[in-house]
Amino acid sequence: MDIKFYKRTVRGGSWVNDNHTDGRKVPALVMTATITPPADAVERADPAVRLGDYKSALVYYLQLPNSVIDRIVFIENSDSDLSSIVEMTETIEHDKDVEFISFQGNDHSPELGKAYGEFRLLDFGLDNSSLLGEDDIFWKTTGRVRVLNLDVLINSAPTDYDLLCDLRTILFSGSFRFSNNPWMDLRVYSCSLRGYRELFYGRYNKSKSRFDSRYLYHVVKASPQHLKIIPRFSRQPQLDGFSGRRNAHYNQGAQRLRHIVRDSVRRVLPQLWI
Repeated sequence: MDIKFYKRTVRGGSWVNDNHTDGRKVPALVMTATITPPADAVERADPAVRLGDYKSALVYYLQLPNSVIDRIVFIENSDSDLSSIVEMTETIEHDKDVEFISFQGNDHSPELGKAYGEFRLLDFGLDNSSLLGEDDIFWKTTGRVRVLNLDVLINSAPTDYDLLCDLRTILFSGSFRFSNNPWMDLRVYSCSLRGYRELFYGRYNKSKSRFDSRYLYHVVKASPQHLKIIPRFSRQPQLDGFSGRRNAHYNQGAQRLRHIVRDSVRRVLPQLWI
């Protein structure tokens, strides 16, 4: 069945798909978005507030150097009106091509898991994007969140991989208790288009269990040997913005303290995946 969708590309002032000095191709950024979430699915539910989050994050990424990211694909799955964020992108000065895609892909039960909707979104967006080629690398971020050290993560990444992500084997909970609970951090990771298609494409619709970060941890661990998987970032991603589920700020209070602990452990005890 054909799915109706909105698509619009805003051209930057001087977009050039160039290479890093070490020969790597400059990656694209994929921002995932749900402006109007299902009722009672998240604490941060107001569409106007969420749209403001997306605008703020997009402005931040547009200001990054063209040598860090040179294209942005913004994929939205609640078929919400994107006119104001498109107009904003057209009026501010930047050097990137930005592609907006919106469709209705959030009509499933929340019981299927948050990752179900996100990977359905990614499948559809990557299939319909005109900015991504088969040999591209992209970085995926939760669209409302700013990754303040994205440039560091990109510049410290290896030159060749199919998936670069953070797998965690210990859940560091809100009460600061540690428990054995393997999961994949879905807020930020990077894939080759080949890696995404082999690891994740279509899988949301085939899982017989809840499709979530724990399930995806085991998908990655069981990945084919010919894929180049790097299961840990060398640096701790620094997130700024609000969690949708709990409406807690990532860079304040207990969330900030967790970031500091994780950053320290990553440097001192890199074998401890928290």
